[in-house]
Amino acid sequence: MPIFNKHQAGIARAAAESRRSQEHVAALAVEIRSEAREASARLAATYAMVQHYQKVMLPLQQGIVSETLKFYNGMLVGVYDLLLARQAQVQTARQYVSASKDFWLAWTDLERAVGGKIPVPAATTEKAPDEPRPSHQHGDKQP
Repeated sequence: MPIFNKHQAGIARAAAESRRSQEHVAALAVEIRSEAREASARLAATYAMVQHYQKVMLPLQQGIVSETLKFYNGMLVGVYDLLLARQAQVQTARQYVSASKDFWLAWTDLERAVGGKIPVPAATTEKAPDEPRPSHQHGDKQP
């Protein structure tokens, strides 16, 4: 039985393993914080885009179609101009849907990064302005 064997090799190995585990945990913490910051920035950008579509682009396109319809009813523009205005409105609505999809994907990425549910802000639950429905009232010409 050796008198000087105090198991230094095993103790050093355990200490090295402990330091390695601590370094690994610290690296994971840095990676998680980075991922959360990235997801938060992406969420903020997509939220701003959705808000822009809701408050500016969709109402603007609605106004353009409405004014073009008035001009069409006054026989100042042709049916193709009215169709182009409506086509632009539909394209803007598609872009809004795509931006909304990107927002919710960013939202789920952030929830995954923080490891739990995040309360939904009230502004995101608002509906976008409704698209106009064709009205077949007297006096409105419809293509």
